[in-house]
Amino acid sequence: MPEPDLGWKKELEFYAGALLPWKWWKLGKARVDLTRLRQIRLIWLSLVLSALLYLIPLLSIKPLDGDGGSFPQIIIGAGLASLATGVMVRNQPLKGDSAQDVLASFTQRFYIGFAVAELPMLLAFVSVFVQGSGWLYLLGLFFGLIGLALTGPLAVNLKRHDRLLRDSGSRYRLTEILTQPIGPPPSG
Repeated sequence: MPEPDLGWKKELEFYAGALLPWKWWKLGKARVDLTRLRQIRLIWLSLVLSALLYLIPLLSIKPLDGDGGSFPQIIIGAGLASLATGVMVRNQPLKGDSAQDVLASFTQRFYIGFAVAELPMLLAFVSVFVQGSGWLYLLGLFFGLIGLALTGPLAVNLKRHDRLLRDSGSRYRLTEILTQPIGPPPSG
């Protein structure tokens, strides 16, 4: 069976088309082959980009200087706890009894992983306004982006799940399930 395409080209083209007004007319006429992988990657890209875009207003209204009080230690503690939890979520094996189980368990881990990764960023966002130091968000962003990469739909993570499924004796591959066009739930 041929290896599924795990590249990001179509997702980035779609996202660029959605963000750039002069490409909207083209986007409306284009047929988008929506797969579960493309869907979850667009969600993931939105989370990453929104976290980065918060830098613009935060750094324009709050200076990068200041000691931050006790917030740096709190953010670092939350960030380390977030990363540890993200690794635990990432290392949980997917249920491989059926295609629906594989898809459901991956989707659950994705949403739990991104929720946990957002914690230090949200805490840092609030601390910027409480403490008045813009650099605190950069600290939370550091931990958050690492957490999003740990549990995100990156090719290395997907292939690792496939390997773990194969090692557990499952006949299903996550990459095959995610790259099918969206329609009825996968059978199996």
